[in-house]
Amino acid sequence: MDGAASPAMLASWMRALFACLACVFATIACGGSPRTGSTDGGVPAGDGPAIDGGGGAIDSGNPVPAGVLRTSFVTADSYSSGGVEQTIVIAGFYDQEPEPLSVTEETVGPCTVDTVVFLEGGAFPRYADLGAITVTGGAHDVTLAFGAGGYAPFNEPSALWAGGETLTFAASGAEVGAFEATVTAPAHVTMTAPTLPIGSDLVVDRAADLVLAWTGTSPGDVVVRLDGPQELPMPQVSIACAFPAADGAGTIPAAALSRIEPVGRGTIGAEVVSRTTASVPDWGAVEIAATASVLGRGRWGTSVELR
Repeated sequence: MDGAASPAMLASWMRALFACLACVFATIACGGSPRTGSTDGGVPAGDGPAIDGGGGAIDSGNPVPAGVLRTSFVTADSYSSGGVEQTIVIAGFYDQEPEPLSVTEETVGPCTVDTVVFLEGGAFPRYADLGAITVTGGAHDVTLAFGAGGYAPFNEPSALWAGGETLTFAASGAEVGAFEATVTAPAHVTMTAPTLPIGSDLVVDRAADLVLAWTGTSPGDVVVRLDGPQELPMPQVSIACAFPAADGAGTIPAAALSRIEPVGRGTIGAEVVSRTTASVPDWGAVEIAATASVLGRGRWGTSVELR
């Protein structure tokens, strides 16, 4: 892993991947925390064990070696699909060796700029068992059970929270230790600027600031993400910009937008995020997040023309 890639940033990549895979089983708007034994920007190399190959037991005396990508996250997503409230809860705790991607990160104003190089020969995940993972404090309790393929996602066609509740995320502990952390549940907000066109892509001029506005209030941040075109083997550049949800507005600076290369068709998405980080014994840092989709004309998770 190159540069100062943070666990939260890498978590967002892997969490989005999990959510998109879950689209196969539930129609959702795609929204963890990996770290490596080299550079992760948050957890020092050597802090925590690696997973034994083939899904074996955790060796608490074996630090995460260089070249291993460690993913650690639990997230609960509340989104509206066609006017129907949906909830999905996903968790990922696993190692991959060799690393399937290399990431560098740069901060530009309220944004992080991620440059991702997808590497050849990424290994199948080696999953870690933290026991039962629960999310409580919402309309009902949710439990994720560990299996041969890690933690299967939970999804249902109803809202788990309205916004403002205290959600508690916990793991009972098994091969690696237990944890418990709380976040305040976010609520939906409605984006009023820019307006996503119907039937065509939003056009974003990378040389100009992109002004955002929304109505409604919520704990946490409104996070807007733009992903540049993916033209392998070229790196993919993405930016994620966070603004306090209570502010009702934010601006993505041209200095951040101009980092996206090449130009062309990418994607834009937005969500309200309330997050924290927990420390897991014999493992390391884990990102805990609750998210709520952003509403508005069009769908905030769609194509964009970057110029």
